[in-house]
Amino acid sequence: MSITDKFHIVLNGNPLLIMIGSLALIIYTWYIYKFTIPQISSFLKYVLIFIRSIVIILILFLTFEPQLTINNSEKIEPVNYLFIDNSSSLAIKDSADRIGLIKNFQNDFNTKITTAKKEFLFGINPKEFNDIDSSKLNFSEPLTNFSRIFEFAKKNKNVGSITIISDGIITDGYEPFYDAEKLGVPVFTIGIGDTSILKDLLIGDIFYNQNIYAEKSTEIETQIVNYGFENSLVKVSLFEENKLIQSKDIVLSPTAINKVKFDYTPSESGDKKMRISVTALPGETNTLNNSKTFYLKVLRNKFKLTVISGSPSADLSAIVSSLSSDKNIDIKKIVEISKNKFLNGFEYTWIDSADVLFLIDFPGENSSAELMNRTFSSIQNNKPYFILITPTTDLSKLKRVEQQLPFSINKISSDNILVQAELVTENFNAIFSSLSAQQNIWSGLPPIAKNNSELFPKPESITLIKSSVKNIPLNSPLLISRSIGRQRSISFLSGEIWKWQLASADKSPIFFTNFINDIVKWLNLSDSKKQFTVRTTKKLFSNGENVEFIAELYDQTFIPITDADVVITINNGSTNIEQKLEKVKDGLYSGIWENGFEGDYSFHAIAKFDGVSLKSETERFSVVPGSIEKYDTRMNVEFLKRLAHVSGGNFFFIDNYESLFNELNRINLNRVITTYSYNEFQLWSNSWTIAIIIILFAIEWFIRKRAGML
Repeated sequence: MSITDKFHIVLNGNPLLIMIGSLALIIYTWYIYKFTIPQISSFLKYVLIFIRSIVIILILFLTFEPQLTINNSEKIEPVNYLFIDNSSSLAIKDSADRIGLIKNFQNDFNTKITTAKKEFLFGINPKEFNDIDSSKLNFSEPLTNFSRIFEFAKKNKNVGSITIISDGIITDGYEPFYDAEKLGVPVFTIGIGDTSILKDLLIGDIFYNQNIYAEKSTEIETQIVNYGFENSLVKVSLFEENKLIQSKDIVLSPTAINKVKFDYTPSESGDKKMRISVTALPGETNTLNNSKTFYLKVLRNKFKLTVISGSPSADLSAIVSSLSSDKNIDIKKIVEISKNKFLNGFEYTWIDSADVLFLIDFPGENSSAELMNRTFSSIQNNKPYFILITPTTDLSKLKRVEQQLPFSINKISSDNILVQAELVTENFNAIFSSLSAQQNIWSGLPPIAKNNSELFPKPESITLIKSSVKNIPLNSPLLISRSIGRQRSISFLSGEIWKWQLASADKSPIFFTNFINDIVKWLNLSDSKKQFTVRTTKKLFSNGENVEFIAELYDQTFIPITDADVVITINNGSTNIEQKLEKVKDGLYSGIWENGFEGDYSFHAIAKFDGVSLKSETERFSVVPGSIEKYDTRMNVEFLKRLAHVSGGNFFFIDNYESLFNELNRINLNRVITTYSYNEFQLWSNSWTIAIIIILFAIEWFIRKRAGML
């Protein structure tokens, strides 16, 4: 229940003047109504004096621009949230027994918890659940996403505690340790599943360069994990489009992990469906994980990148060293060391011939007008670029080319502040690889220096990383991207990025390099120059998982199309399936296909608008055999324990949880969540205030006319 604690009115003037003015106006009103023609009764005279006084005092009051602030508080009873894992990894064996154990826990949860509670099933997304829907607990979800539990919880202000029943196997999203800690709510995890180590052989992680180029040799490394098969001989094979590329015979290690490397040289650019498999052995409990499919995006041969910097700096060194790790990038450097002096010389043709530009602390104080003109003329001609804004970037010079930037420069300041990075996960993951999106690394990065100028993303830009000071978010983001028409750009609005390279060097040596190379890869994507594109949210889907399509459509001048019929055609070699995509916003269309068949698929879309018909290029995706949920079905006890620990909760097994309810009841004892809010009303421009004045004038006029007064 919301309660108004207090309210106050702020005036842009001296209250004493208002009181004196109001008294003078009341006296004046009494004077003009002292004698009336014709004479009216005293009662009517007092009514008219009262109405006129109220009106003119209100008008006087509004001239001082009054603002009404109302403070509210709301006391909310905390709710205990229960999330039950409904993913198919729990259906491997003893499904009926596990459902029985969960229902026993549900019964105890409902009877022994004395405060409010809500129950949800989760797989890909949390869904509310109750006893009436008991048939929906069937372990049918194709993926398990823990991070969306905390995204859901953040939207609800009445969460008192979170209890999760699961095997801890994550097949979608990321490990939400940082989210759980930041939420400030205790999380209790209940482990259910198989903890025994059964005989198994599986394909582990696969490592490869994020930027792979046609006709250039690259190395693909995989881990072969064995449980109980040490010293056995097996064959490991790499396939491209089901064509054998290379095979290796290995003896399985007693340490349970073998690393196998393959040399791979793609003959042409495009999406390549790759597969690594290992021969099955007698006695394996699960052969579905003996093969793993993945896609490689092969780029055209070596491309050119030009770095333009306003001065030598640690940021420049960190970024260039990361770029240099990719031998397929031809890097040219234009570095200003003073006015009209450059490090090692340069040629202006490097700007025009580059496929991608990297602007580091540019323009600087000494940047020449000619270099600026050549650089931003190239950008105006749709050259993709990255720009790093440091505290020493000359924003007054940059403001002259503001029209070409993905952000606006509203106010320039000489002050600097230290900010922390906070990922906007959904947007960030759309551009960066999983190696760049490791939340545990991001949460440990040091603060970096950011100029306190007001740099705001333009409407078509997307925020990838927010900036905050002591967990208080700022209006100005840290990293933004823009893809509009034929141009792509990424802007990093802070300096001292070299600190991140040093901070992650021990824990993840390739993190920073991968982060920079992901930027290059996204900027160099060829589909940025196409008028009509359609894609899936990822390349590999599990059996039963929905496939989401996204289409972008522009006219010949690359203005988003406001209204079009977009139909996608999906082909699996023998059957064509057509589906209409729905408009999300101008130029953006999407749709979901509920697939049910394993195999490789191709798709294209046709858009019709204003008598024009456009066809997209053909793209691909695959629905992999089996399910990723069945890849490794052993309970991940360590993950469940750590998730509970970082949030201040506790871990229990499904057959030993009795003390949990004492903890939950203790947490909720006399605990009430109080939220505070305030509303501000500009009374001087409020339509209701104006309406009251008009109505009072109308009442006065009506009474005067009825009394026959002038």
